[in-house]
Amino acid sequence: MDYSKLTEWVNINSGSTNLPGLERMADALSDHMSGIPGTFERIKLQPINNLDGSIHQSGDVLRLRFRPDAPVHVLFSGHMDTVFSAEHPFQILKELPNGRLHGPGVADMKGGLFIMLETVKRFLQEDQSGKVGGEILINADEELGSIGSHKLLLEAAEWNHLGLVFESCLPAGELVRCRKGTGNFKVTAYGKAAHTGRDFENGRNAVAALSGFLVKCHQLNGKIAEAIINVANFSSPGPVNVVPDYASAWLNIRIGRPESVKEINDVLNQLMQEVTSSTDGIRMEIHGEFLRSPKTETPGNAAMHDIWNRVEQSLNMPLSGKRDTGGSSDGNVVGGAGLPHLDGIGIMGGAIHSDQEFAMADSIPTQIDKTVEFLHLLSRESETINKAPFA
Repeated sequence: MDYSKLTEWVNINSGSTNLPGLERMADALSDHMSGIPGTFERIKLQPINNLDGSIHQSGDVLRLRFRPDAPVHVLFSGHMDTVFSAEHPFQILKELPNGRLHGPGVADMKGGLFIMLETVKRFLQEDQSGKVGGEILINADEELGSIGSHKLLLEAAEWNHLGLVFESCLPAGELVRCRKGTGNFKVTAYGKAAHTGRDFENGRNAVAALSGFLVKCHQLNGKIAEAIINVANFSSPGPVNVVPDYASAWLNIRIGRPESVKEINDVLNQLMQEVTSSTDGIRMEIHGEFLRSPKTETPGNAAMHDIWNRVEQSLNMPLSGKRDTGGSSDGNVVGGAGLPHLDGIGIMGGAIHSDQEFAMADSIPTQIDKTVEFLHLLSRESETINKAPFA
């Protein structure tokens, strides 16, 4: 199979904040999608106000809807952005002797985009029934929590009956069953500045107060079921001979259960109250939200995995298992909106988000074959899609 397009895409830096690179990547994908019949849109998103006061502009979203009158609509979901900035030294795809493709975003998820688009092209060429239509939706801010494209994902979940998320499959070829939900929170402490030598006693140290709070947050790990609390990005600008009156830090929180949202919010507020009540003159604030709810296995998702295994069996391929992961994806978003879907049917690879990221070239035709046959099976059994457990 010719992978030259994948090589071209990986060699385009499309870090989530590299707008020129995302523009080039959107151009390349738009050109590749031009051969797919349907209604194509390139959607510019509104700027987003970040918690730190900055403004983020997400890259364009590509959306192509085809066969809108078909009885079954399938969402084909992917993202073009990566975690690698334009300044990162990891920039170029290399083909290794062991059949691995080594490059930034080759697994997460430009390899998945290649599989997704080749699948749709081939299926539409082969299928004459017209019973399966759908929507290709490629965003450019997934690595940031889909902060600008969230609404379009919800629209896609409403318009389609089923979804396919082309994130890379897990190391042994498993699909993703459950994912943790994610939230980002900024914590700020305000104290009172004072000269360290002359007036230390009258100062109120924001760094000390916030440090105490963050230690307590870290100690919550293992105490709240299926939750991870990561403390990061501590900052307090200013001279060292002044008692700091300002400090801030960030929390990235992962949760495996929807009910953990209230539990964590309550605990954080309690810890904040403990810190401020023990130190007169200290004020603290926390701002943020859970961007993605936990992704759990639903009857619809389980039924789709059974169909996937039927396809593998019909093709004399090993059956893919499924397991949980702490990472989140747009599967969290569409799943939270009630769309039955398969997550992790992209390229086989690993070491994502690192300069060791790789993908297995020989998994590309295999994943295309499986997904095309999956769509053919949906076409043959389209009358069952609007029944339980999918409905």
